[in-house]
Amino acid sequence: MAILDITTQNDTLVVDSRLIAENLGIQHKNLLQTITKYLDRLERKTPVAFKTEVVKRPQGGSYEVSYCFLNEAQATLLMTFSRNSDRVLDCKEKLVDAFTLAKSKLAQPTTTLPQSYKEALKALVAEVEAKEKLEAENALLEQENHQLSEALDELFDYSSIVRVAKFNKVRESNFSWRSLKAVSVQMGIEIKKVPDARYEFKNLYSHDVWRVAYPGVKLPETTTLVIASQSIK
Repeated sequence: MAILDITTQNDTLVVDSRLIAENLGIQHKNLLQTITKYLDRLERKTPVAFKTEVVKRPQGGSYEVSYCFLNEAQATLLMTFSRNSDRVLDCKEKLVDAFTLAKSKLAQPTTTLPQSYKEALKALVAEVEAKEKLEAENALLEQENHQLSEALDELFDYSSIVRVAKFNKVRESNFSWRSLKAVSVQMGIEIKKVPDARYEFKNLYSHDVWRVAYPGVKLPETTTLVIASQSIK
């Protein structure tokens, strides 16, 4: 598959239709037919930038190739006109990643190189201080998230797999989130999400769900924790 290279046309991030066709595994002329078919929808906000390129034949002579540049919204909309398959889904994902990367590069501020040893030293000190501050803030945030996760895990008659496994002194793999989710849906009981240092988020399942999904499992009692506030100076 070709790399979905995002370029800039008139200060707008765009992708070449030929690259999309190659990633979809179809002939470019067929993709152009789809673009032409749904052109009114694609151009509701911005015109599609059609281009023509002269290609030379190895044996001599030349021919014209028509293609177009699509912005992010147009490329995303175009993908909805294709039936979902593994190849189509892969192309959609690559488009999202490519445009996200391109936008992040544009958002990066331009840096000015130090013009003297003194300026370079100051820049280095500032960078080290900023890094140390960020590490301290991240450490505190992780600690607070962990405390918050533990606190929420012990409220409202809900428990996570981590908590129940720890309480029963068994492995977390003894319990399946799929089973707990299925029972929650069947019983019409909400699954709560809380921040977690290990997984970013973790699910909390009602004790009523636990009792149905895993009869006889011991469940911790509901308690209330108080988190002490901390600050960085």
